Amino acid sequence: MADWLLDSTSLTARLKRHCQDFSVRVLGESYLALSADEQSQLATADSEGFVREVILFCDDKPWVFARTVVPLATLSQGQELQQLGERPLGALLFATPGMVRDAVEVTHLAADHPLSKSALLWGADKQRDLWGRRSRFLLPAGALLVSEMFLPDCAAYVEE
Repeated sequence: MADWLLDSTSLTARLKRHCQDFSVRVLGESYLALSADEQSQLATADSEGFVREVILFCDDKPWVFARTVVPLATLSQGQELQQLGERPLGALLFATPGMVRDAVEVTHLAADHPLSKSALLWGADKQRDLWGRRSRFLLPAGALLVSEMFLPDCAAYVEE
């Protein structure tokens, strides 16, 4: 699992190597209040930001739940971040000259955690403990946070 959690390359590219059909389903996109932790991680005084939540599918199986938080200051210079639609964020991030990924945090959620239970609602075949990570990306336009939870059907668990 550490190989998946600490991988510094594009998760989108890695997922595409594991399946024939990769797709993104947008669960929601809206302006929301930022938590104090998010403001601190993003080093922003912005009280709200653009939040995008998606499920990344491989061969029609939900493999990753991802949540992106973009402060307003970053949006003002990076409009394409709110116009992705069903395109993966990773393709944009890793094609951006000068992009730096830092501050990777790893988390483990027990099977009875609400997010773990939600995996069943997203189409997972089973419930289990989940692993995830949160990364801060620094772009010329500013910083953003990306949280990724590896869902039960993801190959990351098969390779444990």
